[in-house]
Amino acid sequence: MKRILVSLIILGFSSLLSTSGQETINSDPIISRSSWSITFSYSPYLAFVSNSNEPLESDYRFYPMGFNASFDWRKESARLGLSLGATYRIKSISHSSGGINETVSFLEFPFQIKYHLKRVKSNFDPYLAPSIRLCRFESDYRDIDVLGSIAQPYIDYIPIVGLGVGSVTKITGKIDILFESNFGYGITKVLPNRAYIDFLIGTRFTI
Repeated sequence: MKRILVSLIILGFSSLLSTSGQETINSDPIISRSSWSITFSYSPYLAFVSNSNEPLESDYRFYPMGFNASFDWRKESARLGLSLGATYRIKSISHSSGGINETVSFLEFPFQIKYHLKRVKSNFDPYLAPSIRLCRFESDYRDIDVLGSIAQPYIDYIPIVGLGVGSVTKITGKIDILFESNFGYGITKVLPNRAYIDFLIGTRFTI
């Protein structure tokens, strides 16, 4: 599945570049300046593939507490833009067996290439967003472990490939509302939740 997803992202990105290069603009105004924007989003997370042969435990499936901040760069006359940011998610899980409390957190640093379906910005600006991100995964049994002592947190770093779709809706001249959804797939097998979909809704400010 990993090879199929990576191949689809590469093929899709190549075709988008080819289409963008062949297009000519007849009536749309071309604005040569670049723009920077910053976005703050609420970002819940839903996992649906586990590395285990057992069904994924429901406690690890949904992470309602997630937040994202990102910087975006784009030339006004271009379809392609870049985005770099950070996403943090955290969840506390109380295990019924043994009275164990676990805190699970994800800190991700996504790099996205955004392909805008409209060359010139408008009140509604949809886009596609292939991405590569580094995820810092931490599982912390800080209260009690099975031996009766304080356990050290488990920390690992996982590269993730993803593909997203989103849109920006203009509110005022410099303020927009952003909606985005991403499918992510872990390249390595250390995450308990290897494949997931997340949702972002937030406010974007043009600098």
